[in-house]
Order: sequence, then structure tokens, then C-alpha cells
Amino acid sequence: MNEREEAHLERGQDRHKAGDLEGAIDDFSAAINADPAEWLAWMERGAVLAQKLDLEGAARDIRKALDLAPPDWSLREKTETLLQKLEIKA
Repeated sequence: MNEREEAHLERGQDRHKAGDLEGAIDDFSAAINADPAEWLAWMERGAVLAQKLDLEGAARDIRKALDLAPPDWSLREKTETLLQKLEIKA
């Protein structure tokens, strides 16, 4: 991950915590545009979309994150369960 991408991720996380969901989406999208293989940016944007009740968008981003995430990622199973619930509701 390069510095620019990392800055977008960090600012997106800060904006998400502060309740600026649109700003967070913008930053996570910028990180994705900088490196479409960065799974964490997809995961973070999916979480914000879920909070905004864009369940289809959230499921799409989380599915992409799971495709890109390391196979031994510790939260993979919980995330797969979350994705199944989102897809049912969407």
C-alpha cells in the first residue's frame, strides 16, 4: 500500500468514526481507485454502505474484499456470515 492510498484509508476511517459517511465513502473509493486490489478499502467501504442501508452495495464490496483478502485472514468466517445475511436482506 502506498502513502496516498494509506492516507485515504486512514481519513476514511476517521470520517466513518465521526459519522461523515459520504466523506468516508469518497475516501475509500479513492483508495480503491488507487489500488483496486486493496481488500481493506473494499471492506471498509462495504461497512459504510451497510450502515447507510445500501445492502446491495455493501454485499458487492464485501464480496470483493473476501475475494482479495488473504486466505488466512482471521475474520474471514465472520465476514462470510455477515455477507450471507446482507445478501438475504438485499
